[in-house]
Amino acid sequence: MFQKLSPSNLSLTSAQTFQLITNRYLAIHEGRASTDALKQLNSACQKLVADGYADEYTAQMVVLSERLTEKTMHSFAVALKGAAQLFSDDENILFFLLKNSERIDALNGKGFSEKLLLSMYPGGLDTLLHYLQCRFSERGFSRLLPTITHKLSILDPSLLCRLSKNNTQS
Repeated sequence: MFQKLSPSNLSLTSAQTFQLITNRYLAIHEGRASTDALKQLNSACQKLVADGYADEYTAQMVVLSERLTEKTMHSFAVALKGAAQLFSDDENILFFLLKNSERIDALNGKGFSEKLLLSMYPGGLDTLLHYLQCRFSERGFSRLLPTITHKLSILDPSLLCRLSKNNTQS
């Protein structure tokens, strides 16, 4: 379920760290993990940073997650919003946030995921959809496009109407 840190995956990117920490918080909220699991992740990430296996953003995520373990779960929303801004051009993080939007909303309140994505893409979810379509198509992951469109249309039900309207006008 959770990625374990081992010699084969010692080098974590900041995006991977963001995903690991977010998944741990969601699992704690859902009652599938204890705060001990997050503390273990923090310790392992600290070692990676100290040994030079992680970049500066990963180090920032470790510091962020350490602070979060000392606060309430609600504080996670504030920290998630701040950390997510670092990854507004990372299609993998954007897809991760979309894929987990229901879980994130369950923790932070209905509509949180949409607000988070809109803070990253002030041009709207249409702009985000276009960006993700381009990036994943370029990388050969066109099979993800229906999932992306579906997840975004759950957040913004009028998105599909606007898309079909734009397609008929073209």
